[in-house]
Parts: sequence; structure tokens; C-alpha cells
Amino acid sequence: MTVFNERDLVALTVPIPLAEAGHVPEDSLLRKSGNYEEGLLPGDVGTIVDACGGGEAFTVEFLEPDGCLIALPTVYSTQIRPATKVDLANDRFWHRARI
Repeated sequence: MTVFNERDLVALTVPIPLAEAGHVPEDSLLRKSGNYEEGLLPGDVGTIVDACGGGEAFTVEFLEPDGCLIALPTVYSTQIRPATKVDLANDRFWHRARI
């Protein structure tokens, strides 16, 4: 079992529908583009900002390259894994220019 800590970079292992993505600002890429209506996807990279329930769940912050918030869901430890260099290189939010 992987132990996660605040500030760890993690990648999702399961999709998180938009309705379950926690705080999603109105100007978030998830709301602005039809390509993102499905919500967060496996492989999306975020940073743990809070641990809940003794490390069973975490609040994970997903950001655009300019620091704008995409989503702030709470996920279970079974829904994330440590992010790899491949995840970072392929992160779909970092490859999208802000419109």
C-alpha cells in the first residue's frame, strides 16, 4: 500500500465525473471546453493539499500551468497513485493553451 503525503504529485487511476470533481470554478477548463465535460480522467496529475480520514482520502488540487484551479476533488487512496515523469509529460491540462 502506497503512503501519500501532502504536496505529493499524484495521478488518477479512475475517472472522476464533473459532478463529483469537488470545487470546479466557472472558468475551469472542465467547464469551458466540450472536450472536458467527462471530468477528470485516469492519468490527470494533481497535488495532494489535505489528508482526510487518517490517510484514506485526500483533497487533490488540479491546476493549469498558469496556476488557475481546474478542480479540487476529494479522492480515496485507491483512486490515485504516485505521478511519474510520463504522467507529467503527457498531462492534458499542461498541453492546453489557456483560451
